Amino acid sequence: MKTSAIRRALWEVNAALLPGIAAMTWFYGIGILINLVTCVAVAIMSEAFVLILRRRSLTTLFDGSTIMTGLLIALCLSPFIPLLLLISGVAMAIVFGKQLFGGLGHNPFNPAMVGYAVLILSFPAQMTLWPSLAEMGVNDIDINPGLTVEETVAIKQRLTLQEILAFKSFEPIPDAVTMATPLDQMKFRGSLTTTEVWETTRGFGSVAGTGWEVINLCFLIGGIFLLLRRHIDWRVPLAMLLTIAIVTSLFYDSGSSESIGSPFFHLFSGGTMLTAFFIATDPVTTPVSSLGRWLFAIGVGLLVVIIRFHGGYPDGMAFAILMMNAATPLLDHWVTKRQRPVATT
Repeated sequence: MKTSAIRRALWEVNAALLPGIAAMTWFYGIGILINLVTCVAVAIMSEAFVLILRRRSLTTLFDGSTIMTGLLIALCLSPFIPLLLLISGVAMAIVFGKQLFGGLGHNPFNPAMVGYAVLILSFPAQMTLWPSLAEMGVNDIDINPGLTVEETVAIKQRLTLQEILAFKSFEPIPDAVTMATPLDQMKFRGSLTTTEVWETTRGFGSVAGTGWEVINLCFLIGGIFLLLRRHIDWRVPLAMLLTIAIVTSLFYDSGSSESIGSPFFHLFSGGTMLTAFFIATDPVTTPVSSLGRWLFAIGVGLLVVIIRFHGGYPDGMAFAILMMNAATPLLDHWVTKRQRPVATT
């Protein structure tokens, strides 16, 4: 593929993220935009720094790949995450996830997932604090017996830019304005049944988490655009989503206290659609053959479900992608060897 075609494809992938970006901003406010601007700026500066050290041309700065890395990391992070952690994660993604291996086309691991994994392993507490959608003005809740009147009033007020920036400077975040994500709440709900979690926990919608249903749907729309433009291989999102749906269906018991949620919950919670269409489809870090991509995507889906069921983190997208990135050379080798004709004498 020509350089101009690659550049155009990368920019169209970035454009396809816009529906999801709009949805996340609508539900979670200006903190998402701060993350996006900061991540993109740091990604460009980090890339420029390394290119200068390597005495390479700076023309590749705006080929779309650097900005894509910044956007993907930003979309995986809470609007409450401190700016210092944000900067560290993006710098790690560009320097160690991409440029250390030679730049675009040479990295064995998805750079955005490298940066995200570093942050989730190093700062798990900060990475799991998300705003309560009630406090963000999305839901109007009644006074909860577990909250004081002042806390209830506080969570009914939209956070200001000054408050968001204060939280991003490591200032303590009041419990009244935060909540776990739906995946967190489902995983660590104790003895509650699925129905009880739905009825008693703020943040759940009719299928998945309030807001997350719409956010995942918007990323799905962007993914369909990429499929129509033939920028991604349809096998990868199809195999990954089918694997998640089938495995969660097999283990879904209609909502007991041991249930991990319905297939629809897992398809429309967390970063499922973002991963399926924008991260798992990275042509650089996935197998080159059709069979290899089927196996890659099935592996990602299985690992996501296993980590959500039994792992220490509610959502295992980043770890699933990185583990299957590591397996990509093996898959390519196995498929090539399998398809190689046997010599006859």
